[in-house]
Amino acid sequence: LYGMSSKNILIVVAGGLLAATKIQETWVLLLTLPIYAIKNWPKLETIKAILLLIVVFVPSFIWYGQDWIYSVILSPYRGSVMDSSMLSTLDRFGISTPLSLVIWMVLFLVTLFLVFKNIHSLSRYKISFLISASLLLAPYAAANNFLTLYAIGVIPLLDSWPKAGTMLFVLTNIPFLFLVDRNIQFMWSAAYWMLVILISWGVFGLKIFTLEYLQIKQPRAA
Repeated sequence: LYGMSSKNILIVVAGGLLAATKIQETWVLLLTLPIYAIKNWPKLETIKAILLLIVVFVPSFIWYGQDWIYSVILSPYRGSVMDSSMLSTLDRFGISTPLSLVIWMVLFLVTLFLVFKNIHSLSRYKISFLISASLLLAPYAAANNFLTLYAIGVIPLLDSWPKAGTMLFVLTNIPFLFLVDRNIQFMWSAAYWMLVILISWGVFGLKIFTLEYLQIKQPRAA
């Protein structure tokens, strides 16, 4: 993200490849970054970044691509009791597959709508919003993936929006009150963290909607 804002190609490529190692946390974010670069970078710099990414990515993918795809799509933990992704959680509660896919698509489209309302902005809140969407919509996500969102978005929110930040801070720490009851942890942990991620998605979506859309619509003072 530093590389995107400073137009540093090497940092962008290195950061993008590192982010891809935890693709369940970053896949929606990584989808939006090329569009951000096209809209905000000089054309030549964008082409250079794409070419350098291809030069690094293609040999890496040929070397270890099969294992990477397997870990993303065919994780042995997918659908398990520790899977906090939205589709797995809905399936766990008996929601039909067609309805789950409709919910998935609605959330994905709403995410893109809010992000592309102001493609020139790449704020911390927008990044947190995209990470939340990535975790919800990924084929597999675990509760510990929330730590990235917690560090990047929740902690700073305590300062800029104390009520929302405090709510997410409390929700993050509530499960540790029940560590003594392993049955509760085993049965409800994955669903609980999916709910916390969903609430985070809503909070950060509201934040960027307020900052980047409503303020743009407000008339200038005389």
